Amino acid sequence: MHCGLFPAVLRLYNLPPRFDESLALLATDLMPWAALIHLLVAVWMYGNNDVLLSDVFSTSLVGMGDENTQAAYDEWKVKLEVWDPLGVVPRLVRANVLPLVLLSFGVLVWLIFGNLLKVRVCCPGFQRVPCTTGV
Repeated sequence: MHCGLFPAVLRLYNLPPRFDESLALLATDLMPWAALIHLLVAVWMYGNNDVLLSDVFSTSLVGMGDENTQAAYDEWKVKLEVWDPLGVVPRLVRANVLPLVLLSFGVLVWLIFGNLLKVRVCCPGFQRVPCTTGV
């Protein structure tokens, strides 16, 4: 009875496989994209007036004259609902959200152009090779 149990226990409790640095490199490569997703979720949540009440950033952003800001915003929002059924754009012009939108746009541009530049300069054949041009 113990003869069959001993190999089974040894097989069950063997050492886990050793990992190399590829898992850490993958996590490092995904961190900027996770930061962008985090910013976009923050924009969505802070744009909801039920979560954080705020005013419209400026009357000039909604394309109206010197009227009352809230009335101009409400009129603009009604016109906008035709082509924006999810209500994304009205969330973006809130006073507490516009800086996050600009930061998100900057991070997106940095990620896209940074990756394109890295591929073009360091990897002309589009292979994933570590960049060693500045050493």
